[in-house]
Amino acid sequence: MNQSLRFSQILSQSLESVSYSLQEFATSPEFIDKMRLAFGDSFVTITALNLAQDWQKGNITLPSIEILPATTLNGAYAGYPSATNTIPDNFIIRYEGRNILETGFVGGSKTGTVQIPEGDSDQLEIIVATNDEGTAWNYTVETIAPGLNIQDAYVAVAEGSNQTATLKFPVILSEAVDVEVTVNYFTLVGTAVDGVTGNDRIDYRPITGTLTFAPGETSKEVEITVLGDTPVNYGGNANFEIFARDTAYQNWDKGDDIDFNGSLSYGDLGYRVDQFFNDGSTGFQATGLTSDENFFVLISNPVHSEISKESDQEKDRLLTDLEEFLGPDFVNSSSYQKVQETLNNLEAQDTSWAFATGTIYDEGKAPVLAIRGTQPDQLRTDVWDDANPNGIGYGQFTANRGGVNQWLEEISQPEDNLSVKPHITGHSLGGALTQWVAADYSSQGALGDIVTFNAPGISTSAANSFGGAEKVTHYIPSIDIVSMAGFRYISGQYVLSNQLLVPSSFPNPVDAHLHPVIIPKTESSGLTKPSGLGIDTVGSTNTLSSAFFTYLPDPDYFAIQVIIAGLGAITPIPGATTTGAYVASVLTFRGTTEINRQLIGAVIYGIDYAIEFAKASVQAAWNAAKQWGQDAWNAITGWGENAWGAVSNWTVEAWNATTEWVNQAWDATTQWTSDALASDNSMDS
Repeated sequence: MNQSLRFSQILSQSLESVSYSLQEFATSPEFIDKMRLAFGDSFVTITALNLAQDWQKGNITLPSIEILPATTLNGAYAGYPSATNTIPDNFIIRYEGRNILETGFVGGSKTGTVQIPEGDSDQLEIIVATNDEGTAWNYTVETIAPGLNIQDAYVAVAEGSNQTATLKFPVILSEAVDVEVTVNYFTLVGTAVDGVTGNDRIDYRPITGTLTFAPGETSKEVEITVLGDTPVNYGGNANFEIFARDTAYQNWDKGDDIDFNGSLSYGDLGYRVDQFFNDGSTGFQATGLTSDENFFVLISNPVHSEISKESDQEKDRLLTDLEEFLGPDFVNSSSYQKVQETLNNLEAQDTSWAFATGTIYDEGKAPVLAIRGTQPDQLRTDVWDDANPNGIGYGQFTANRGGVNQWLEEISQPEDNLSVKPHITGHSLGGALTQWVAADYSSQGALGDIVTFNAPGISTSAANSFGGAEKVTHYIPSIDIVSMAGFRYISGQYVLSNQLLVPSSFPNPVDAHLHPVIIPKTESSGLTKPSGLGIDTVGSTNTLSSAFFTYLPDPDYFAIQVIIAGLGAITPIPGATTTGAYVASVLTFRGTTEINRQLIGAVIYGIDYAIEFAKASVQAAWNAAKQWGQDAWNAITGWGENAWGAVSNWTVEAWNATTEWVNQAWDATTQWTSDALASDNSMDS
């Protein structure tokens, strides 16, 4: 039954009731006494008797009522008397047991408007108390329908899986009314997980319910419990290694969930792609990650009110927002499919509704900028051939500085009353770029954790300009030559890892640069953490940044230098002839490595380390090095090109003999010329 027909029937029934009541009243033995009481001094007996005779015969004149269409009254239905007629003096309109109008016993003429609230009853009571021919009434009847809307909301939840917070959605009535208003509400999944749709850990507790506005109230709140999550840096920097070695090396679209990519099995990382930087001119790539999650609260089926927004427009807006949240693959998302199903059901029920978006900010998962490093086949090009006098990665950094800083600034203040400290991480060249970005941005904004893996240093002036962060950690494997490049690291701590090799292994600086040092496996590359890898040193970057920083006395690094020294005369760069011995000598310290960076890069990636390490003489040098004391290493760090040239041709017997050398013998090696021989005399000298 439509509403216009409903009011027509109500008014028709009410007028019939009025006529029947007047007829009964006219035959009552108390008619004259009640009329006299009602009219007092103005009572005329003959008039009352004539009126009684007319009413008893059914000669009763009532106003004619016209029902106007909804479009005429802008959605409300009204009855208009089309002529002024004689009507009772005390006129009562009652709906669902409540008086909407009661005129009282008054005389004269009067016009007015009464509002009939929306309700479930089909009965409108018209009650006549008495009559006065001098009173004319003209009433307009219309429905009460204040506008109803729900507003977006956000909340920050403290870090930790045992933490909760309450997200409060304001629901607003456009004006106060003197009847109770109700509206249904329910949550609807988005990127935030409700424990029903999706596979990740629950982000909020879904609810349904009814919100009730008491007469006079104009605002209420829908309260949702949201849950915190394990901090991104809980228990160490494993998640940052995933971002640096894996996430940063892939191509992404805005909205992508980094947990679901092929066969990755890192679990629920809790981040989505907010921005993907891809500068084709310089090769710079970085992925901006955020952990904020969104879901929706819908209100529907209002009573004594109307939803302020059109449902069709709300559907378009909600789906558009969800597509942006979920990214290009939104149609395959279980969240999107659930939302479509829900909205289709509402549409089939012809139910009016509106929605608001709730955003959850997890204080333990601040935004992360993961900067891509060097692909294995581009190490020489990206790191060692970077001849920019300002340092490795400087060109890429300056070309993309504006866009990166803008993103960091925007995500640091996601809401007017909320600020966060973004983290930055990167591997290899990405680790150098991490330092460039951190040093630059720290002068204008606060930073969280800065974590690099296998990174070279940057320029001294840039590193010294770093304004600090919550924590800085540089992870360095002890035979990774890349991390010997660069003049200085931004201040913090470094973790030097060392591999306790088994006999079948061989020192390979390329492998050391690529394999993970915290997580068991880099899923996208398949590279695994060496079983014997352990932490050798945790120290200040003042030591790491020293021009005299060296990996020695690491026997693996010494074996690599021996292999390079054995290359003899080489021309790694056209027009630049040198010797393997010279390259081996400059690899001892950071300062000399950085100065000769291009030359080193041209040499070290043309060697098959497996073949070279299999040589008996190299094996002998490696085994001897594991037995030497500090006297030996003090001498070796002082070796120049001549000394390295001399030992490059040593035999197994010569290396074995060094395990018995005394301090004076080792001191003498620093004075060797290139023609020093592996003889008993030379070793005893």
